[in-house]
Amino acid sequence: MRISTNQIFNSSLQRLLRTQQQLVTDEQKLQEQTKILTPADDPAGAATVLRLNARVALNEQYSENADKVTSSLGRQEAVLEGITSALQRAQTLAVQAGSGALSEQDKNAVGTELAGIEQEVFDLMNSKDEFGNYLFSGFQGDKQTVQFVPGTGTGQFPYGQYVYGGDDGSRELQVSESLKLAVSTSGQEVFESAELRPGFTAPTTTGAASVESVKITDRNTFDSFYDNNYVASDNGNNDFQIDITAGAPDTYEIFQDGVSVATGNYTDGQPIQFQGAEITLNNAVGESVNFSFREPKGNVLSSLRALSQALMSGNKSADELQQFNADFGEHAESALNQISGARSKIGSRQNLAESIQSAIGAQNIADQQTMEDVAGLDLAEGISNLTQTETRLQAIQSTFSRVSNLSLFDYLR
Repeated sequence: MRISTNQIFNSSLQRLLRTQQQLVTDEQKLQEQTKILTPADDPAGAATVLRLNARVALNEQYSENADKVTSSLGRQEAVLEGITSALQRAQTLAVQAGSGALSEQDKNAVGTELAGIEQEVFDLMNSKDEFGNYLFSGFQGDKQTVQFVPGTGTGQFPYGQYVYGGDDGSRELQVSESLKLAVSTSGQEVFESAELRPGFTAPTTTGAASVESVKITDRNTFDSFYDNNYVASDNGNNDFQIDITAGAPDTYEIFQDGVSVATGNYTDGQPIQFQGAEITLNNAVGESVNFSFREPKGNVLSSLRALSQALMSGNKSADELQQFNADFGEHAESALNQISGARSKIGSRQNLAESIQSAIGAQNIADQQTMEDVAGLDLAEGISNLTQTETRLQAIQSTFSRVSNLSLFDYLR
């Protein structure tokens, strides 16, 4: 079979080009230290590497989320530790305030320090993360966690109270394929669930009537009445009304959700006794007074403020101060228990996040090793392949040079 000069030339040229391309490929594999540049190099191996790369990337995102969880929880733990220390100091001061030997100057000094602790705890409860979100506002990270509502001068919190501004949710981050961890803690649970001693809300009046005071004079009787009557529902029998009727003599009648529960003679400015409570009104003849059971839980700052302001006022009797002190004492103890429980939950989430990070790290190492086994190029093997290709290319180039110079006239000399 005859082979033309053009056929010989084209065949040699194709071998030269293929070998040059192989040299480029070998150089690239050596530079990237991989045996698989394209799926065509190893379809099964390429699929394995692609799958493992995707898993490593996803795990890195999970690990980053776990880092955020750990960081946020660490910040929350530090804040709650600060609140705990502050409330414990307040408890110590409250014990001092309960001493009958304190002068008015001493009471004012203790009240002033308690007011400073109140502000400190308020600021801690409204702590933010590095992104400006409130740590303890639940889903509503842009809402101030705790807000102050001024008082009316009467009721269990005559100097104002603190209310929660967030919700009971908790922001979460995905830290594994099947697990989300809360990155925030709801202040509803931590700050608003501390149990209060039973009491009434600040009364509201009609006309010229005013409320001089509302006191719990018989704690056992009132607590029993509260426990037997308070209903945690908007439809519960928690609302009361006192109607003062002019006559000879004047009389009062107390209604509980529209049902008469007590009556008696009334003297303006003299206390009305009702189920262990003492309610004193002025200019109330012909008027009405409304009040309700107070909710059994709330922010400890409300009780702390009531105590500090009462101590600084200089016009509270020993019995009144004792009541403010006892209210704060029980409230603070419950608040510390709530905070301790929250810190325990935070610690558990921190441990879980760290455990997940450790597991992710181990899995990524294993996946990287598998990818190295499948696609990794041994350096000696890569150099050997490159050397062989270079040698083959040199031989082909030499052959091509000779073929390209072939001519019939070379044989007619």
